[in-house]
Amino acid sequence: MTRRFRAMTLAACVLAAWTAGATAAHAQALGSIFGKVTDASGGVLPFAMPQKSEPAGKQQIQAFFANLERQLDLLEYFRPLDKRATMVVNLRNIFARMQPTQQDIQTLHGIVVALTEGRKGPARGGVLDGEEAKALRALLAEYGQGGAPGDRGPVRGLARLLRRNPTDAERLLWDAFTNDRRFAGKGIKRQVPVGTHITDFVSFPLRVVIDILPAQESDVAAKARNDKRVWLGERGYRVLAVEARAVETDLPAVLDQLAEDVASG
Repeated sequence: MTRRFRAMTLAACVLAAWTAGATAAHAQALGSIFGKVTDASGGVLPFAMPQKSEPAGKQQIQAFFANLERQLDLLEYFRPLDKRATMVVNLRNIFARMQPTQQDIQTLHGIVVALTEGRKGPARGGVLDGEEAKALRALLAEYGQGGAPGDRGPVRGLARLLRRNPTDAERLLWDAFTNDRRFAGKGIKRQVPVGTHITDFVSFPLRVVIDILPAQESDVAAKARNDKRVWLGERGYRVLAVEARAVETDLPAVLDQLAEDVASG
């Protein structure tokens, strides 16, 4: 490959990247210049600009936004919750100003899928499925969740691990908190340390902790849960207990009761 050919190949790559955000007039002008470059044998090099895809339709854009917002919700991007609506509008406006084509949306959708699913299927918050996440919590309850009093490092690490690997009940309840306006602006966070204890859900402004009760629990784990409840109560937190089975089978009733309990505080 001649030096001139390598240089023109690099120029074509730069052109392709630049014209992705350039105006149609710029793309046409530059494409006409590079499209007439010839190699040493006199042949025309393939530098003409490809024809742009058709503008993306409303339905295609809405489907992309719906998936993007759903994945961002799972990653807890929209915080604080009371500003979620404004953040969503700003996000949509960014893409609206871009005037994406059908190919643009397909490419962006592929990027979102690759980032959220990877090679091993949907990334539902981490590497554990719902049952494995339950087993992890049972193990932590048996052997203690944190380090020595005042040692925040291990507790933060465990909290991150639990956030990335939610149980089915935790995921359902968090999605509901994110979308139910009754809980907007309450400052609810999930799997956050309070002292050396890790709470399922907590609102520091309201001093409320929401504790999800598993269907089955060992005596040791039950005692650890009760000790945590007492410790939180001594520090002014109200602990609202909800059964995991109820969250999974009758979520609307659970939300109604929680909304009433939170408001009554």
